[in-house]
Amino acid sequence: MSADVAIASRTTSGLDPLLLKNAPSFVEVQFPVGRLSAEAYKERKANLGQTLTALGSYWKGRKPLILCRAVMLGCLLPATNNPAKDLSIFLKLMGMDDAAFLRRGLVPKPSEIVGRLMPVGDIASDEAARLFVIKRRVTEEKKAVWVEEPFDLDAFQNLVEDRSNYLDWDDGIGDAERDKWRLRALDTYTYDEKVKRAKRPEECEDALFDGIWPQINAHLGTSAASLSELVGQLGVARFGHRPRLADTFCGGGSIPFEGARVGCDVYASDLNPIACMLTWGAFNMIGAVPERRAEIDEAQQEIVAAVDAEIIRLGIEHDEEGNRAKAYLYCIEARCPKTGWMVPMAPSWVISKSRNVVAKLVPDHAVKRYEIEIHAGVSADEMKEAEKGTVRDGRLVHPMNPERSGVEIKTIRGDFGIPAATPAIVSGSGIGWTSCHGRTIYSKSGFIASSGSRRRVSARVARKLSSQR
Repeated sequence: MSADVAIASRTTSGLDPLLLKNAPSFVEVQFPVGRLSAEAYKERKANLGQTLTALGSYWKGRKPLILCRAVMLGCLLPATNNPAKDLSIFLKLMGMDDAAFLRRGLVPKPSEIVGRLMPVGDIASDEAARLFVIKRRVTEEKKAVWVEEPFDLDAFQNLVEDRSNYLDWDDGIGDAERDKWRLRALDTYTYDEKVKRAKRPEECEDALFDGIWPQINAHLGTSAASLSELVGQLGVARFGHRPRLADTFCGGGSIPFEGARVGCDVYASDLNPIACMLTWGAFNMIGAVPERRAEIDEAQQEIVAAVDAEIIRLGIEHDEEGNRAKAYLYCIEARCPKTGWMVPMAPSWVISKSRNVVAKLVPDHAVKRYEIEIHAGVSADEMKEAEKGTVRDGRLVHPMNPERSGVEIKTIRGDFGIPAATPAIVSGSGIGWTSCHGRTIYSKSGFIASSGSRRRVSARVARKLSSQR
């Protein structure tokens, strides 16, 4: 039985049980990899803004939620004899069609519409004059008022949009026509441009599906009014019951979490107790109903307040003026073999670009070491100078070395063996070579380098070798 025949048979509450049992699935025929890659990349670049990272970023192998949803829907949706329509339905359900970008917050402004459509001949000057007006703010009798001017191409080309001048819709243009022109403008965007400027689909929740269900149901023969209902009806049509998703190595919980969100019955397990904790948290904290979520937030705030009060009482993270530490910055130091100075290693000494805060090295000639001072509100030239740092193109450069090109870091590290007369000692982080003996360099990290080679030994052997120097 073809998918077209199968989906034509339905009950009043959706498709008949097992009608799609042998029908090919969408993912077997096509899959919009390019669009999904762009969406998954945007989700990953959200960093702490991702849905599940609120539980902690421990699980590095977490799958993008958008990809999990795409695979699940791709397996449930049938592939019909109309591939173009199948793809259109899939994109609507994923919030990846052009109309969805309007609901994802990407709404081209009138100036963008004209600027993109007029050069390619998709909108004429007289049509633009019907759709848009130029608004300017002027002062009349010491009051700021807005005045409207008819759209004029020359005036538009010379218009610099700001708070006092901009292009706007004519009041007589309704929402439907505005959306029509916005969609035509969106056609000129690349998909990457759309994704970059829009919200992620998961941030839009149910608003993402506004107005799509008549088209979805007409194509699939369903009677759904939500994604969960659609998934349930497709599950009955394929398996005779709501889809059941089992993830026996659930990791950070992305797959079972997204499966539950789209409407599957979910079972998840893992041998790693951390994975079980993260998945439990995804279901019971991130995925909690609003009432329960409010209770959790209140409990968390109480704990935070109690810990904060104790920190204040003990004076931890405070200086003598009452300032609190927000973050600690550190770097390792390396002894420069040319000068004998201990040099802090950093590719840049800029701490805050928005507030022009930098770290400056202050030489202490008595001990051949640098103190680090923090300066705020420095000049543009000082910011530019601080961007250089002491680590530049694989070399250690510092003020007390007369050779301005500095020293190769791989030489300091001992990659090629360093003569005993010029030991390179790295401290501060516990990483690196600790001493040298002839052409063999010993390390606390359990490595030995000799004549340019490196091999791993146990910590016990490294200690023994070091004691024999």
